[in-house]
Amino acid sequence: MILDNKYEIIKELGSGGFGKVFLAEELVSRRQVAIKRLLNKSTKDQTSIIHEIQYISKFQHPNIVNYFHHFSRKNDLFIVMEYCEEGSLRDKIKAKNYKESDVFEWTEVLCQTLRVIHNKNVYHKDIKPDNILFSKDGTIKISDFGIANKNGGTVSYMSPEALKSSVKNQKIVDIYALGVTLMEMLIFINPFKLLSSAAFQEMHSNRNYPIKHLPLWQQEIIIKAINPDAKDRFQFMIEMEEAIKAQSIPVEFNTDFFRVSNLITIADKEIRLKKWHKAKSVLETAKLIDPDNLILLQAFARYYLKTGDFESAKKNILKALKLNPRIHFQKELGWINLEESNYKTVISLLSDYLRREKNDLECFNLLIRTYYETGRLSEAIKLSKLLCEQHPDLPCFMNNYLIAFYALNNSIPNEINVLNIEKNHPVIDYNISVINDKQKSYRDIASKFLFLNFNHNTIQHNRLTIYCNEEGKKFELNSENPIIKIGRKGYSCNDIELEGTNSISRRHCIIINSKNDVWIYDLNGFTNISINEVKMNKRAFLIGVNKLSVNNIELWLNADGDKLL
Repeated sequence: MILDNKYEIIKELGSGGFGKVFLAEELVSRRQVAIKRLLNKSTKDQTSIIHEIQYISKFQHPNIVNYFHHFSRKNDLFIVMEYCEEGSLRDKIKAKNYKESDVFEWTEVLCQTLRVIHNKNVYHKDIKPDNILFSKDGTIKISDFGIANKNGGTVSYMSPEALKSSVKNQKIVDIYALGVTLMEMLIFINPFKLLSSAAFQEMHSNRNYPIKHLPLWQQEIIIKAINPDAKDRFQFMIEMEEAIKAQSIPVEFNTDFFRVSNLITIADKEIRLKKWHKAKSVLETAKLIDPDNLILLQAFARYYLKTGDFESAKKNILKALKLNPRIHFQKELGWINLEESNYKTVISLLSDYLRREKNDLECFNLLIRTYYETGRLSEAIKLSKLLCEQHPDLPCFMNNYLIAFYALNNSIPNEINVLNIEKNHPVIDYNISVINDKQKSYRDIASKFLFLNFNHNTIQHNRLTIYCNEEGKKFELNSENPIIKIGRKGYSCNDIELEGTNSISRRHCIIINSKNDVWIYDLNGFTNISINEVKMNKRAFLIGVNKLSVNNIELWLNADGDKLL
């Protein structure tokens, strides 16, 4: 077949969404050319395509396919262009006949070429292996500028914002597509192909790309190039090119980075001093500057863990993991699951963390608590005894060794002299009083013991007020006792006695009264305690004025005695 009276068709080279491509020979010069017949028959669109191709042809760039001529036949537009004998990048990926060094050499050239056209305000919009060709001498070339500067493209190479037609920065649409192409060259598949919208979003949210076997620097470049959040992608082709040359992504620092870092340092100091309101205020100020700062999200998680808001801690951790799934949160996630009694993965999470952080004594104590609460008393005894011997200055290990041993053996360990440890720490003193309780007939004495958490190794003096306004039940208690006990009326071991024979236990709940670190514990086994109308789960942090409901008896508690009720 002869076209335009000068081109003899030799064979069909391929077809796609925009038309068919033929190999042809120019009759006069015998030069081989590629001719694309476009499917689009709109005169307006054809005129626009011709304009874009003519404009790009003026660049005369060695890595852009040359366009020679165009003609029309029966409303079909034909584009005559350079024939690239070595085929497409798609062909090479299918054959897997290239080296890893070729991949990055080609990608550097593509970055340089796209940088040239971007500087002239032209954007390809359909970068993919099918549109990257190789000439006879192996020169890599970009083809198919038919949709340049228009909305369109191939779905599995389109960025999330391009799919939603909400593009603000056209450069990074090409950067994303080149990132997907780079990934495909290295792993020989496009993992986004044929994915549903939900699966596409999930893969991006979890950064669950099949590239974990690649060297870390290659993973980082791919993840940066295809980041679903446009602002976190490479913003210019030269950035991607330089990252490939350096085999690393430079860390960017700016004024906001240092402002947020300084605020986090201040907040951490306030958290250590247990100045919760100030710490929260500082963190909220940092959040206004950079809400997605990973270090800030970690700081928020620490704050919420220390103040007992485990749901908020989890939200910040999950947000941080979406932004960077490589961040380690084993301790924090183990702690949260322990508080929620989701024991299934707690031990593995805490153990994994301790293999890296062997000196985190707080985490060791969390692991002992997990053993204790899940009935693995032998493990709790063994670990707490070991730590008790190594850290005799920390009462938590002594206390937790004592209660685990007694719960298993119904006796105090021989090496513990009760007279020496009594009065040594208020929680130890309380647990000894439970053991020595002459009125006890508990079905499960372990439920009445108080596990000593790491934050209460030292209990600081505090004045706490509890009062009840209910008719016939009025009372007011102002106490500086480090342990305040609440239980059934008629039992002198309690500081507050409540009526309710069937619903209030003899030892119902207990308050650790430490300045800026007041906690209430449920000792009843089933929760009928609410704090500010929210049902309590095992224990709760108390700050300021709180409404405490115990089996529908309403008490008011001020955790800070320096403030008026």
